[in-house]
Amino acid sequence: MIQILEVVLYASDGRQRGLRFRPGELNVVTGESASGKSALLEVIRYCLGSGDFRIPEGVIAGSVAWYALRLRTPGGEALVARPRPQHGRATTTDMFLRLGRHVSTPALPDLVINANVDSVRGELGRLIGIAENASPIPAGASRPELEAI
Repeated sequence: MIQILEVVLYASDGRQRGLRFRPGELNVVTGESASGKSALLEVIRYCLGSGDFRIPEGVIAGSVAWYALRLRTPGGEALVARPRPQHGRATTTDMFLRLGRHVSTPALPDLVINANVDSVRGELGRLIGIAENASPIPAGASRPELEAI
């Protein structure tokens, strides 16, 4: 099982803003309408390797350079981070991944691209015991190959 320990937003000037969660407990996020609750879910999706960037336009999307999650994993902790897509691009596959017994939240200059979406999703899946799998099709079959993601 993987649990979210913290969601971290990095501004371009290096400032960080984090929202910590209590693992093993029910964490409830409340707030006024349009205060960022739905954006928080999109940040989590994006950091876990979603194929698209759906963080709503506004303060968060306009001022954040990197989005990160600090996670508790069966073997310790992980930090996954993903930069905001460059202007004119719908998304990016570039990511940062750090694994360890305890992983601290790095400073912005320490976030360097060392992984991609596929490698991060594969590593997180491996950590929780979900092996990559595909259902190859025989030559000449009319259906597409299936893969659980």
